[in-house]
Amino acid sequence: MPAPDLPLHAQVAQALGWTECHDRGDGKWFGKKPSDTAFSDIPAYDKTWCNGGFLIVNYVFSLSHQVGSWIAADHDGELFAGLTPLEAVCRLVAYRNRGKNG
Repeated sequence: MPAPDLPLHAQVAQALGWTECHDRGDGKWFGKKPSDTAFSDIPAYDKTWCNGGFLIVNYVFSLSHQVGSWIAADHDGELFAGLTPLEAVCRLVAYRNRGKNG
């Protein structure tokens, strides 16, 4: 279950099944992908579309923009805001995983 004190991209990685997530000490994190036993860097799911864009489609989220923030919503009516669309989506992914496992 993602811990809220982890950076957002590490919380998303855990929600996607990554294990043994650790801080490299330089602001980047590494862990083990669900299908791999070797460690690798955790992608910046919350910063770049090539890393995080698939989350919108895979989780069937909708996005809307309001003054100063983006809102991600799921089919259950959960809403999370972020300064960018990816931040909002990643917050929702992490929240849904905490609820499923906590």
